[in-house]
Amino acid sequence: MGWTPEDYPDNGAECWERNRHALTAFMVMGTQWRIGPSGQPSGLDYSALPAVLRLSEIPRSEWPDTFDALRVMEIEAMAVMAEGSK
Repeated sequence: MGWTPEDYPDNGAECWERNRHALTAFMVMGTQWRIGPSGQPSGLDYSALPAVLRLSEIPRSEWPDTFDALRVMEIEAMAVMAEGSK
């Protein structure tokens, strides 16, 4: 995507504890975007997700909720990326 650390300014935002696992997974999955024919992201490659969850030491009991929250973040990120390409 060509993003740099400067694209993520430290604005003092905090992550609620209940979202910590989803944010961790989303950030680690940042290199796992599938790109569609138009050159736009079409979603995350979920085949990498089990390894990401294990290596991020997210408890297996938290996987379903983490996946649900990750999908919300994915959908919103795709909307933001689509808006930025206009």
